[in-house]
Parts: sequence; C-alpha cells; structure tokens
Amino acid sequence: MKNNLLILLFIILAIPFSRAQTPTAEELVTVHSVTNSTAMTSISGASAGALVFNLADKNLYIFDGTNWKVVGANGPEIGRTKHSFQSADHGGWYLLNGRSLTSLSSSAASAANSIGITGNLPDATDRVLKHPNSGESLGDIGGAASTTLNQANLPNVNFTGTTSSNGNHNHDFSGYFSWESIRHSSDAYREVLLSGGTNSTNTTGNHTHSVNVNSGGSNQPFDQYQPYLVANTFIYLGV
Repeated sequence: MKNNLLILLFIILAIPFSRAQTPTAEELVTVHSVTNSTAMTSISGASAGALVFNLADKNLYIFDGTNWKVVGANGPEIGRTKHSFQSADHGGWYLLNGRSLTSLSSSAASAANSIGITGNLPDATDRVLKHPNSGESLGDIGGAASTTLNQANLPNVNFTGTTSSNGNHNHDFSGYFSWESIRHSSDAYREVLLSGGTNSTNTTGNHTHSVNVNSGGSNQPFDQYQPYLVANTFIYLGV
C-alpha cells in the first residue's frame, strides 16, 4: 500500500512539470502540516493513508491506522534505544527518565507495554547500558557510581610488628661492698655496703613492645567512572 501511495504521490507531483513550465502555487499538492509530534498524535479520527508534514523534524508522515510513520523510510522498531544531545521527546523517541507511562500518549504507553515495560519507563539517569546475564531481566538496574572499600576488600597483609630490643641498661649508685666482721664472736664475716666509691646494678632490662599500625583511612568513597561523555538516552515508542 505504501509503495502504491508513493507512486501515486510522485505522479501527482510530476503532472505540473510535464507541461515544461513552472507550476503555480495552486497547482502544487498541499499536505497539511503540524508543529510537532505532540500535535500530530493528538489528531483524532485520522484514516489510514492520511498524510501530514511534521514541521519540527521536517518529515512527511503517513497514518497506518494505528501509528504515524515516516514516509519513504524504514523507521526504527519499537524498543530501540539511542543516545542523543536532544533534551526532550522527539519523533517517537522518549527520554528514559523513569516517568509514569500514564504521562505518555496512549499509543506510546501501548507500545511500551508490548515490549514488557509496565508502570514506568526505565530511568537511565547516571547509568550505562549492558547486556543481561543469566540472572537478570531487561530493565533491571544495578551497580553504583562510587564505592567504599571495607577491610575485607584490602589485600591480606599483616601490619603488626615489634620494637627493637635495645633497652638493656644499668644504674650507678654510691658506695662499695666490703667483707667486714661484726664485732661479736658468734658472727661471721658479712658483705656490707660502705660509703664512698660507686657500683652498678645488673644489666637485665632488655624487653619488647607490641605495636599496632593505623591505616589513616577515613572511609571516603571513590568514583568508579571510566572517562565519559554525557548524553541523554531515548527509547523509540512510535508516534
């Protein structure tokens, strides 16, 4: 049907030129225009085959009975995603920002439901896309932009230690020892401390101390980003 319509449209447009003269404005085929996709999807009662020119994206659209599709081009399939520097919905592409499906047009919400999206659009804010593993489903989210290491994440290194054992020392004191007999016939000689001179204590003071090494950390999280370029993420739900 689309090919036949395009051939018919080409013939109609070519008729004025077949007379080898510049056509007048009245001789040109007029297609109604709309300001943007919102205005286009708000058209009620459109019949299959209706044409409209979208002034926002400069494309000609045809109504297939359910959705508006770009004429002469194979549009993206429902559910395709893309990155763009555009900041708002456009041409059937909807920003993935977690909003409720009830805020979309009925056709866009229906298209979202058809590919398994219910309740809300996924929120791609501060996220990158990845293929699901065996335990994940489409639309699941995970990961974190930053992380804080726990002690269990550190290498298995023993930071304990001991001090050097160089504490051996003695102390001097005044006096000297001498063998003297107490003036009593029943007492033997005994070593007594007399005044004068110096002497020293024994040197038995070597010892060690246990130490603990503080890491000096403060549990501050760090970013996990690779070098990046910021852009918006959109999903195609038709117009």
